[in-house]
Amino acid sequence: MSAPLIWIVFPVAAALGLFFIRRRTMLTASLAAGLCLGLTVLVEIMPPGSVVDLGVARLPIDPVFSVLGRRFVLGSGDQAVISLVYGFAAAWFVGSAVFGSHRYFVPFALAITALLVAAVAVEPFMYAALLVEMAVLMSVPLLAPPGQPMRQGVLRYLIFQTLAVPCILVAGWAASAIEANPAQEAFLQMAVVLLALGLCLWLAAFPFYTWVPLLAGEVNPLVSGFILTLFPVAALLLALDFLNAFSWLRLYPLLPQTLRTLGVLMVVIGGVWAAFEQNAARLLGYGVVFENGFALIALSLTNQGGLPLLAVSFLPRMAVMSLWSFSVGFLWQQSGDLRLEALAGMLRRAPWPSLGLLAAVFSLGGLPLLAGFPVHQALLERLGGVSVGAAVWAAAGSAAFLIGGFRLLNALVKVSPPDSAPLRMNWPRRVWVAVGIVVLLLVGWFPGWLSNGLIQILQAFERLL
Repeated sequence: MSAPLIWIVFPVAAALGLFFIRRRTMLTASLAAGLCLGLTVLVEIMPPGSVVDLGVARLPIDPVFSVLGRRFVLGSGDQAVISLVYGFAAAWFVGSAVFGSHRYFVPFALAITALLVAAVAVEPFMYAALLVEMAVLMSVPLLAPPGQPMRQGVLRYLIFQTLAVPCILVAGWAASAIEANPAQEAFLQMAVVLLALGLCLWLAAFPFYTWVPLLAGEVNPLVSGFILTLFPVAALLLALDFLNAFSWLRLYPLLPQTLRTLGVLMVVIGGVWAAFEQNAARLLGYGVVFENGFALIALSLTNQGGLPLLAVSFLPRMAVMSLWSFSVGFLWQQSGDLRLEALAGMLRRAPWPSLGLLAAVFSLGGLPLLAGFPVHQALLERLGGVSVGAAVWAAAGSAAFLIGGFRLLNALVKVSPPDSAPLRMNWPRRVWVAVGIVVLLLVGWFPGWLSNGLIQILQAFERLL
């Protein structure tokens, strides 16, 4: 039995089967959640590369699967990556069953998850760009379902993500030439520039970030939240894969400074725009830009312990984005207007989603005692040891983002209009929001409990340890 068959091919086949029963949204969401949870548990019981004793026979879990001359490799080091991705997908599908979703969401989201796992597993790495592009194309029916127009944010998302493909492919060709002849300086510069450009397009780095708030403000928050959470995490894992694969890239002298400058710039841009944003959904988009900036700062601090902090940040990031998306999604379903003035008094009318939204915003901004604070504080401390000016600017960006959070709080606590009725939320949704808030509090209070498990993600990139 091959590990890629279990964790890539089987989920894709399951997604195809769920497509034919897509109108039964509760059933498809429950089946997808059960499948992803089973795959998460299975990778802990039967990790790739192990041998399972069935009593009458021994079943090896082969980490390699070859197709058309390409290899998909899921080794024992990928165990934590598989658990993270499929665990996140399982939680999101449970949330979609509780809050409701479009009939196309579950089958396409499951296929996208499997394709992004395949992108991390494929060798040579340049083919990851093609698999990511397949996932991008499969996300279009979610972002613009049949009967709805293709909006500007979706078009920009599709254009920028597609432009990354030739950059990564040509960079892969140049990297192969460097491996054959390390003295080729022209190929080295070409590979670095094109890899950086491709990753900037994937991560919506400056100046390619404009589609993120547009997409968040135009699309159902349950869909945009899934896309804006999973794709950046996959891009960061691929960036780690690139650094792990090529020693010349890790040793490139300008790389840390470039990543640090770009990361600080994204933190400042995301924070400042969030401070003036008037729409709670678009605020989610600037939160993605803001968090991607801290991720690039972590990548730039390879020699200062930034990579473990990047690995630890994945779970708080996913928890925050999930709680934010489902809370905003409920308000969007009920009122359809997410402008701050339209949310006046919402803390009284809909206390549970309002509390979930506030917990997510302040956690992403790094407010003490919430999930984002331990990682942001540690990154700012290490950044200050390298460049005090960069740390000051990053701290200013964080403060600006928190200002956006307090503006949101001010809107939610205002007196509601006299004719406004309470927005009733059923018990499953209340429980889901409450669980999300508790998770953010526990991660903020006891960050060490999860650190050891999340750092295992770096085992997939052994040359970076």
